[in-house]
Amino acid sequence: MKQYQKLTVTVFTLSVLLIFGCRKNEKPVNLQDNTPKKTRGTSTILGQQKINPYTISNMLIAKDITPNSSNINVRLTHRYIKFMPSNWDEYDILRNDTNLILSDRPLDYEILEYSNSYHDPAVPEELPTYQYASVKAEQEIPNVTHTILAEMYIPEEDPELVEKIDLVDELLDYAYTITGNYADTLKKRVRGQTTPQGKITVYDNRLMSYIGLEGVKVCANRWFTNSIGKADAN
Repeated sequence: MKQYQKLTVTVFTLSVLLIFGCRKNEKPVNLQDNTPKKTRGTSTILGQQKINPYTISNMLIAKDITPNSSNINVRLTHRYIKFMPSNWDEYDILRNDTNLILSDRPLDYEILEYSNSYHDPAVPEELPTYQYASVKAEQEIPNVTHTILAEMYIPEEDPELVEKIDLVDELLDYAYTITGNYADTLKKRVRGQTTPQGKITVYDNRLMSYIGLEGVKVCANRWFTNSIGKADAN
């Protein structure tokens, strides 16, 4: 009788580290509802909705108080969209769209407890839950019932600012500060670190040690930006 090796997978939390500063007397525009949402069972548990620092109105306020920001062109670059598939066929339409990076939880809520999934309490268990995505302004939106939650400017993905990382950091720092998202500011992050870092390992009972798990697809997100890659042996 064959003996199967047991593998214990340990996934270390991937962090996305960025940076930013502060300013008084500027009032962010809050277009959002602060009603808390929670999940059922062992699903992800959400806290309060956060003020979105990436709305065009909030980015314009941040630009006005960011030094040397005259060449920042705040404009519509992305739309934050909530898709509401009414059946599994519509869900498949979304999942088969390779231009979309979907999330089953809203992207602008605190996360009190992580799990593998989230199912909105307003959606019956037998139906697909709502799907959320940050969609580029020029990108075609699938023909599935949806609501545009916010029109946004995302400076991290602005091709005009590719060579101006420090300026992007400063702009974001002010945007996070005026919207009360202090955990995302420079004081809480390391300047210039925008690449997710971490290590995924498995325990090999033959070698009696942890080894790198190579080829696993990893997706890390911060607010409305996503980084996708594959783990290497290190």
